[in-house]
Amino acid sequence: MAGTVEQRFWRFVEKGDGCWLWLGNVHQHRPYGKFSVSGRTVLAHRFSYEMHRGAIPRGMLVCHCCDEPRCVNPEHLFVGTQADNIADRDRKGRRAPRHVLPRKLSDADAAALVAMGHAGATGAFLARAFGVSQGTVSQVRHGTSRAMATEGMR
Repeated sequence: MAGTVEQRFWRFVEKGDGCWLWLGNVHQHRPYGKFSVSGRTVLAHRFSYEMHRGAIPRGMLVCHCCDEPRCVNPEHLFVGTQADNIADRDRKGRRAPRHVLPRKLSDADAAALVAMGHAGATGAFLARAFGVSQGTVSQVRHGTSRAMATEGMR
């Protein structure tokens, strides 16, 4: 695409009253926006932070106070450590207990999910079909969310 890096960036941003959502490509395993700058992939929220606020100190994260990973609004971004990001998550009550299957899935649903995965269904398809995150799908398929009637299917 022609234009400066900044012009290319803005082609993929939808500004709203709050979040400015990245509409371009997203990271394969995480819902963060991404695009190419000088032949390397950069995360859109980090690019936005640097464009509006300046350099990100080495080893620091760019966190979202809005909890929307596709948001690139610099007013919603802050620099912090992994510990800061975890504390922010916990303060907001977003921490899900580890190794607990969401109540939304019954044992029968979990077994069906695993069977469909073995039959070739993708994680994205299963997440949509069962109304859970792809992370939950992965945990259920690999038996790490709880001991269930899917032993031997790991």
